[in-house]
Amino acid sequence: MPIINAFGGQRLIGFINKKPLVAKFKVDIDSFEVGFNQKILDKEYAGQFDKNLLGSSLEILEKRYTAPLGKPYSTMGAKGTSTTVSTLPWIASLIDAAEVEMGSGNKQISKELFEKIAQAIYASNAFHRSDLESGLITYLDVSKQFNLQPSGQYKYTEMGINRLFSQFSKNMSVFSQITTIPHSYLLFEKSAKVA
Repeated sequence: MPIINAFGGQRLIGFINKKPLVAKFKVDIDSFEVGFNQKILDKEYAGQFDKNLLGSSLEILEKRYTAPLGKPYSTMGAKGTSTTVSTLPWIASLIDAAEVEMGSGNKQISKELFEKIAQAIYASNAFHRSDLESGLITYLDVSKQFNLQPSGQYKYTEMGINRLFSQFSKNMSVFSQITTIPHSYLLFEKSAKVA
């Protein structure tokens, strides 16, 4: 495994009012950042979408589109995985949980929460490398290389994630219309720019 300074990726979830909705994260030795490219989470209440989304339309892409930060999206390696209506509440729950964990004075995210976030958003560069000479990097390698520590309180974090997921799932009613769309080259090329 090559030595890396940072690891991060992004996942195209779909479109809110025809604008791409992307979840992304970046981790390095000193910090962790995670979020969406649009303001969709309520800053005051955990487990709630922003009230400005009321009446918005959400189009969810069936296929899983991921990429390293700043690179074009791809469905390579996504066999057997898809994006569903539950994907958005799940990732939103993980982001809210990360904000709580990082807000409690931690410089770095816990190993367990990082691994859940990476699995949901971008887990490996395996299908995004330009050549086979450059090293394969997975979220498990990143946990080791950046010495991410297990949380002694993770069972409580897990309970919080499950509660947040339930809240976000109920709050999907903020969208007036939710549709699932298959891959469309035309829609993808016009709407989804690299975040």
